[in-house]
Amino acid sequence: MASNLRLPGKLWAHQRDALRTINNYLQAGGDEGRSALITMPTGTGKTGVIACAVTFPPVLKGHRLILTPWDALVRQLIADVEHRFWSQLAIPPPKTLAVVKRLPPSGRIEQLAHASEPTVYVATIAAIQVLAERRQDLPALFTDFDLVLVDEGHYEPAHQWSQAIRRLARPTVLLSATPYRNDEKFFRVGQSRFRFAHHQAVAKGFLRTPGFQRITRSSPAAFAAELVQTVSEAF
Repeated sequence: MASNLRLPGKLWAHQRDALRTINNYLQAGGDEGRSALITMPTGTGKTGVIACAVTFPPVLKGHRLILTPWDALVRQLIADVEHRFWSQLAIPPPKTLAVVKRLPPSGRIEQLAHASEPTVYVATIAAIQVLAERRQDLPALFTDFDLVLVDEGHYEPAHQWSQAIRRLARPTVLLSATPYRNDEKFFRVGQSRFRFAHHQAVAKGFLRTPGFQRITRSSPAAFAAELVQTVSEAF
């Protein structure tokens, strides 16, 4: 099903595999209300997967929504998707990239109905929670959205957040470096899953194995001086 998915040649192989998983999930129309799950260690190109996932799947015709836990990441993701990722990839922003902007606040959410072109909206998960508390017509508000991407998706099972996200009733992809939870809450994930394991990332040179060096100076100044010297020698 992924044969019509055309991706930049400069993407890493595991990014391409993750995007094929997302594309297949979307082409299948979601998974009866269950999410897709993409698991990648921090530092292995998750932002690139997000940027490409809202740009290249041919099934995307309407709006797309990217959710993240923190407001600082909203600003960062807007810049990443709009231009920074493509600059790092040394290619121009694709023609299929939609307009990227922050989701309107709850008091102006009716603006969604007046958007003249497909748009990539970015918001905090808390913003969706506020909407869920104030609006009973949440599914209708987001009916023109083809995809919801949840960055730092391991936060999604938090009770109120997960209920709000699921009330959107749109195909949803969770992206996380943490596929395991020890709080006895579970992802509602279907069959669409991709995992780039930490040991694979280390073996392929995307991540380093950390080393540790003890610094035992007695004063803050001496500690700082040795720390600076250690870092300077290493890098």
